[in-house]
Amino acid sequence: MKPSVLVAGEEAGFTLLEILLVLVILALFTALVVPYVGKGFGGVKTKVAAGTIATTMKRARGLALRVRSTCTVSFTENNKVVIACANKKAEARVIQLEKGVKVYSDSGLSVEFFPSGSSTGGSFKVSGQGAKTYAIKIEPSTGRVRVKSIQVL
Repeated sequence: MKPSVLVAGEEAGFTLLEILLVLVILALFTALVVPYVGKGFGGVKTKVAAGTIATTMKRARGLALRVRSTCTVSFTENNKVVIACANKKAEARVIQLEKGVKVYSDSGLSVEFFPSGSSTGGSFKVSGQGAKTYAIKIEPSTGRVRVKSIQVL
């Protein structure tokens, strides 16, 4: 096998056409992928917010059972979730949700958990910019909290 040898006058490298072709392919790939990357982060924020809200409601139910008092979870206009109990020994808790996340409900933006473990029940929807919508349902008789991904058209 002969070693490859450069002959005088020949240059090793790429032509301008080959470089331009690679740049065009990279530009097309970037144009197709970048919009999906941005949407993915909005979906993560919404999913985290739905999980945070569900956990907050479960915490409020547990707190109502522990301090033997009615505890309320409510949503404020500035994207905060507040747990407050009628028993003043239980300290109120405030959780800030990410910007761009919206919580809405047909039955009002609060739910009460009673010392028996039951609740007023309710259904909340959590949505974000270009992301899935999540439904949070609270059963009145047991106070059970469930989160479900839904498709809103």
